[in-house]
Amino acid sequence: MKTPTKFVNKLGAEQREAFRQLMKTGNEQARRRAHAVLLNARGYSVDQIADIYIEIPAATSDRINVLAFFNTEHDFHPFVFEKISIDSEIVATCLDYLSLRITKLTVVVIDQASIHIGEEVESRREEWEERGLYIYLLPAYSPELNLIEILWRMIKYHWLPLNAYGSFKSLLRALIGVLKGIGSKYQIDFAH
Repeated sequence: MKTPTKFVNKLGAEQREAFRQLMKTGNEQARRRAHAVLLNARGYSVDQIADIYIEIPAATSDRINVLAFFNTEHDFHPFVFEKISIDSEIVATCLDYLSLRITKLTVVVIDQASIHIGEEVESRREEWEERGLYIYLLPAYSPELNLIEILWRMIKYHWLPLNAYGSFKSLLRALIGVLKGIGSKYQIDFAH
C-alpha cells in the first residue's frame, strides 16, 4: 500500500479542475476516495473517512478571494476579488475605505499574516487612528481567536451548496448569494 503524502480535507477553487480530472480519469477506487474527500470537505458524514487519502495537485484556475469586515452583530462588509490575489496594498485600501465610513470608534482584529502587517498597512495606521479606526493584531498562530474564521468555515462547509463547485461561474454566483445573505438568511450565534 502506497503511503499517502497529503490528506485533502477541503477543496478550494484552485483544486476544482484537478478534482474534476481525477474523477474523469482515475480508477473506480480513486474516484470513490475523491468523492468521499469532497463530501467530507463539505461537512457530510462519510464512513471511515479517516482512512481515505488522496493527493490532488494544485491546479491553475480562476480564483475568488474575499476580504471582509464583520462583527458579532452581523454587520458585514465584504470585498470580493476575482482572479487576483489579495496583497498588503489591497488590504490597506479596504481599511482606508472602512476608515472613511465609520461613525464610531472601531477596532479591527486581524491576524499577523504578511498582507495584514505589510508596509502599506503599517504606514497608514496613524491616519486611520485619527479617524477612529484601530488595528488589533492577534497573537501569532491563533486563528481560533478571530471570529471571521468561524464565518469562513460556515460559508465553505455549510452554506455553500455542493453544486456550487461545478464551475467557477456557479461558485462565484453562490458565494455572492451567501455573502449578501449574511446577517439575514445566514447568521452565527456567538452566544455559545
